[in-house]
Amino acid sequence: MSSRPHFAPVSRCLLLAVFLATLLAGAFALAHEASAINMILRWTAPGDDSTFGRASEYDLRYSIRASQFPSRFSTATRVPTPLPSEAGTMEELVVADMPESTTVYFALRTRDEFGNWSMISNVLGSYPIVGVDGQVQRIDFSEPRPSPASSHTRFTLSLPRKASASVEAIDVTGRRVRLIQRGELAAGQHTMEWDLRDEAGNRTRPGVFFIRARTGDEDFLRRVVVLR
Repeated sequence: MSSRPHFAPVSRCLLLAVFLATLLAGAFALAHEASAINMILRWTAPGDDSTFGRASEYDLRYSIRASQFPSRFSTATRVPTPLPSEAGTMEELVVADMPESTTVYFALRTRDEFGNWSMISNVLGSYPIVGVDGQVQRIDFSEPRPSPASSHTRFTLSLPRKASASVEAIDVTGRRVRLIQRGELAAGQHTMEWDLRDEAGNRTRPGVFFIRARTGDEDFLRRVVVLR
């Protein structure tokens, strides 16, 4: 059975669910636990048979040790999950009471109606960007959303302190298409938008572009696909 793009190898009987996006940058504070945060996981539901039907069960686990996966998956902490949705559905789960200021690693497998378990998904690691006090803890630049984009795309630059930053859209050759931001920004999260136009105001051609963000020693490059 072949896997979808960027999926880990799958078992003979079941397409495994794979995390398609990193944990959301905006980690939410828990009022009752000053040293914990909530994290949001998103992935696409697999089917019971390849990309069809509905799987029977998820087994989602986490650890603060990357070496836990995949060989010691069964000894990691299990996270309660709802029953799987129909194949192709975007699943979303809030995982509560995750340790703050620590990288947390997640992995997932799924079971079909005959009790066959898939192989372990790709391992996803997350370090919270926003702490319980609402302050940004580290520099980060999000993936453009939506992508593919037909009218605009947005992205967020997170800064723990005031800093000079530049954000630009470039083509696959590295040529600047549009300067989006240049100058000093306050500490916090700054959401920006590119309207898919060049410096002259003309609509860019369809294809692959990149959003580049630079601040201090950090240099981020994020891919975005532009449609007609």
